[in-house]
Parts: sequence; C-alpha cells; structure tokens
Amino acid sequence: MPIRIGSGTRLKIYESMAAGTAVVSTSIGAEGLDVSSPDTIRIADTPEDFAGVCVELLTDPNVRARQTAAALRLVSEKFSWEKVAARFEETLLEYCRGAARTTGESAPPHLHE
Repeated sequence: MPIRIGSGTRLKIYESMAAGTAVVSTSIGAEGLDVSSPDTIRIADTPEDFAGVCVELLTDPNVRARQTAAALRLVSEKFSWEKVAARFEETLLEYCRGAARTTGESAPPHLHE
C-alpha cells in the first residue's frame, strides 16, 4: 500500500493478510493498524526502500512464507468472524448494562452476568 497521504480505514491490508499475501506498506498506509514490521508487514517510506522490500519478498520464499504465516495468524486471532462477533456482543451487553444504570431501570436478567 504505497500511501503517502490519506485517511480512512486500511482494511485492504488486513484483507491481503487474510488472503495469504505478503504486505508492504508505507507507515501512513498502515497507521493505526495492529501490525508489526517486519513480522506481519513490511514498512517502507521511500520509493527505493519500498522497491527493495518488494524484491526481497519476491525473491526469498522463506522470508515471504514467515511474514504471510505471521500475518495470517494475526488476522485469524483478532479478526475472525467468531472474535469480531464476540467483541460486538460484549460491546452491546456493556451498553445495555450502562443504559439500564443511567435510566434507573432494571436490566433484563441475562444482562446481569
């Protein structure tokens, strides 16, 4: 992701990792993501460095395999449907508990866990 300026989400990086693709990005392109260079992603901010890292990944299958395996582990552990659904459910439960406390109403029994 050779992004030099920008904002918004960087979901393409996680999507590429989930697809088993070695990812190279600028620091701006990966800003705010839970990634670790050089383990799960390669960060390069100059055209020369970016090209060099791409060539290294293309020519060294062992380095590429280690990075893609670590990246796939990262997205599987943090962003699988099961993990995301569980976090979303917990967020909703916390909201409901908080709303019940502020309104003085009793939360439904299953929210008292």
